[in-house]
Amino acid sequence: MLGRIDFVKKIVRITPQLTSELNSLRSSPLHLASANGHVDVVRLLLSVDDHRMCLARDKNGMTPLHLSAIKGRLEVLKILLQAKPEAAQVTVYRGENVLHLCIKRYQMEAIQLLLDTISDTQFINSKDTDGNTILHLAVADKQVQVCKNL
Repeated sequence: MLGRIDFVKKIVRITPQLTSELNSLRSSPLHLASANGHVDVVRLLLSVDDHRMCLARDKNGMTPLHLSAIKGRLEVLKILLQAKPEAAQVTVYRGENVLHLCIKRYQMEAIQLLLDTISDTQFINSKDTDGNTILHLAVADKQVQVCKNL
């Protein structure tokens, strides 16, 4: 359903408030479309809800931006970064930001996109609750390319 843009357009036209509805996992349609890489649906949903749902958290505390990043949905990640760049600053359990999550899931292209887009050194060097920066995690996991890019 989420990838069928014509169907989604009709539903949104009839009942626009559905864009902010959450399922039992506290995921919104934007969470689901972002996680599945449905670029056109993401654009449509953003045009309807004025980017409010970009900061919505699912049951794991993740925003649509987190989900697109950890699943390697780069085109969606670009769109969400343009729509609501501050969503990248949201931390989840254990104080991890989107960069921490990407390191743990080996999403090197997403990490590079985030580093190219967000030049905030405080964000890049932020620590999780264990005191780990993304550099600590990259070194511990021998992710040489990430270390070089930092």
